[in-house]
Amino acid sequence: NVLVNAQEKTVTLTLTRPVTAGQTTTVAYSDSTPGDTSGIQDAANNRLGSFVATTVSVSDTSAPVLITEGVKAPKVNASTLVLSFEDAGNLNAEASHKPASGDF
Repeated sequence: NVLVNAQEKTVTLTLTRPVTAGQTTTVAYSDSTPGDTSGIQDAANNRLGSFVATTVSVSDTSAPVLITEGVKAPKVNASTLVLSFEDAGNLNAEASHKPASGDF
């Protein structure tokens, strides 16, 4: 799957399987047909040219760490316990990665 985000100036590719820490993969781009209207281009219709295979590796290899001190330490609010983590921007929120209640 290919997703283009014009605001962020990114093209996101969804891989068929995850690349894990320590693994690498390559990405290459071949301009399908110069002169057609498909392919990566900017708002002025300047097209990205082809590029050869470039190695990409997993850069985030650190697990989240529970914050145990300060204002973000675990806290209870009525029947809710809130846990905060360093590197929380990278927590995977997909339902398939939700821990089971018995994990706690």
